[in-house]
Amino acid sequence: MQRHRDGETNDLARNTVIWIAVVIWLAWGYLLQTPPPSAYEDGVRNIFTLVLTVLIPVVSAAFVIAWITLMQNRPTNQRAEPTRDGTEEKEGRGTNSE
Repeated sequence: MQRHRDGETNDLARNTVIWIAVVIWLAWGYLLQTPPPSAYEDGVRNIFTLVLTVLIPVVSAAFVIAWITLMQNRPTNQRAEPTRDGTEEKEGRGTNSE
């Protein structure tokens, strides 16, 4: 099955929404956690926190770069405008010579 270019935008938008939901879910879980009962669990929780402080910005930056790349490579909308003689001409193409 061949994918269309617009499908890539939809996939990126869907994955971005999922990533935002995951970050909100992790933040909510982190805020509602109970205090660790032992030093081992406190250490594991601190390591998990350190991993998230690196992982979340890196993945978020990847999404930002993907959106910037997608927007830069997206063709501009060129709509046809009527000219003086009634024919349509694309924007930015110059004038008809008669």
